[in-house]
Amino acid sequence: MTETVGFQAFVARSSQSAITPQSIAPQSIAKPSDSSAYNPQLLGAGYAVLVSYFDRPELAVQIQQALQKEVGLVSYGQRPYLLAIQTPDQATANATLKNLSDRGFWVMVVDSRRVTLLKSVVNVPAIGGR
Repeated sequence: MTETVGFQAFVARSSQSAITPQSIAPQSIAKPSDSSAYNPQLLGAGYAVLVSYFDRPELAVQIQQALQKEVGLVSYGQRPYLLAIQTPDQATANATLKNLSDRGFWVMVVDSRRVTLLKSVVNVPAIGGR
């Protein structure tokens, strides 16, 4: 260090017996066999209709009821959104956008290649225990 930065370096050693380094055998970690394990993936080509849920996951139930289908959880621009639909058809994406927008949801259509699927189905209990 003296040659590189100009500071002196010292090594302090214990007055006790020298400690010998021991090698630690690597332990194998069992991977979960659960098929619902976290495995984020890019959606691929097409259009994604995303709904901002404002940290209110119960909105997923309302969207499921409006669309008569399950919704997923995605990340877009490092923010979480509910995935209403992913489709190669722009007209279908725009129709879904209009449907949800008319119901008061904050919706957008984006290039689905920029969307990461976090969970294909959001499991939210029905409101009021229905």
